[in-house]
Amino acid sequence: MLFLREKEEELLKEDYGEGNSMDELMKIVTMGGGSDPARAKIVLEGTEVLTDVDIPRACALLMGLIYALNLSYPKQLQKYI
Repeated sequence: MLFLREKEEELLKEDYGEGNSMDELMKIVTMGGGSDPARAKIVLEGTEVLTDVDIPRACALLMGLIYALNLSYPKQLQKYI
């Protein structure tokens, strides 16, 4: 993200228990923290695809899902490339 000058808020979101991540096109939603390691879920087109993975793995899996499902990269991030 830093190399491509992408904005964090366009791809990552923290969930504070509101559960309103279903309106997202493509996001990694992070949960937890504190004494437990933070966990994440991947949301694609309003559907939770993967849940309860660690954050680095979620980033890698999202890139794999974009490739495997032949999804286009979000336009709001493409402007930074």
